[in-house]
Amino acid sequence: MSIMFETTHIKTLELPNRFIRSATAEGAALPNGEVAEHHIATFANLAKGGVGLIITGSVTVSPEGGAPHVTGIYDDAQIAGHRRATDAVHEAGGKIAIQLFHNGKQTSKALTGHTVLAVSKEEGMGDDVKEMEAADFKRLGEAFVLAAVRSKEAGYDAVQFHIAHGYFLHQVLSPKDNRRTDEYGGTLEKRIRFIRETIAATRQAVGPDYPLLIKINSDDFIEDGVTIEDSLEATKQFVAAGIDAVEVSGGLGGDIARIGINKAEKEAYHKKQAALYKEQLPVPVIIVGGVRSLEVAESVLADGIADYISLSRPLVAEPDLINRWESGDRKKAFCKSCNKCFQPLMEGKQVHCMVKYALEKKNAES
Repeated sequence: MSIMFETTHIKTLELPNRFIRSATAEGAALPNGEVAEHHIATFANLAKGGVGLIITGSVTVSPEGGAPHVTGIYDDAQIAGHRRATDAVHEAGGKIAIQLFHNGKQTSKALTGHTVLAVSKEEGMGDDVKEMEAADFKRLGEAFVLAAVRSKEAGYDAVQFHIAHGYFLHQVLSPKDNRRTDEYGGTLEKRIRFIRETIAATRQAVGPDYPLLIKINSDDFIEDGVTIEDSLEATKQFVAAGIDAVEVSGGLGGDIARIGINKAEKEAYHKKQAALYKEQLPVPVIIVGGVRSLEVAESVLADGIADYISLSRPLVAEPDLINRWESGDRKKAFCKSCNKCFQPLMEGKQVHCMVKYALEKKNAES
């Protein structure tokens, strides 16, 4: 049997294989940030398709941190919709985690109807943007904790904090975005403080056995951004505060979802970074970024680079990819790494594979 299909555990969570669906925007949430029917269907199909652990697309912990078509879990009224999603996954035999996030400065008042919160206000930001005060940090810290408690009540098997790709928690960690001179900025220790305290408070709120994960930028690959050294030190402190597994990502903009992954050597493009986390952390390491073939996934684990493989775009095109590989069909994933699947998202529609859609439409018309 392939190493990829061993039964493993993250904390108390038993997983049937080593494949994880990395958080992927689903799009088209209901106007009040509630889960839509297509979210439930997407998650259920992934569970039926054999994904070991599904991580939802980013779910905001506070109204001003979201955007149209993004789900939220900042109100008790939203729990019921999330419960329907987790029930559907569990009925299909799957496991599901929720990714908690806040946009920080990466949104606008025009989109949310709320003043934008920036860790540090930059030149050119208008009156609709407010530099956060200590009270804002306190409120958002509590919002993350309450969101995690609601998530547990809604039936999610784990919670993941999004500390990557330029969103709020990443902005707090980044020296480029965080130029504060108070207790929340300046030195790495101060930039870590808010996130570490929020994780510790969440751990206390959800109990000792509930799995908590992070997704973190290993490196921003830009001047004055998060470096691998800072990210590793931060991650060690987050693990000490209560984190049970770490998903290693990196980059901003075009570095997040690279195109043209058409050769094995282009796959798993965060291998070098993930290997350092694996070497230095006492918890499981998840690698995301460009895996398209079962052989590469197996080699990453065999070489001790990571413990789990996280997939995003391939599962948009083939939600049953994992079952296909387990059945013995080792053909490479259908995904062309073209990023066209995000086009519907920009139009407020449900994310789907445009290449596959075009092929199916052509076949139906022929």
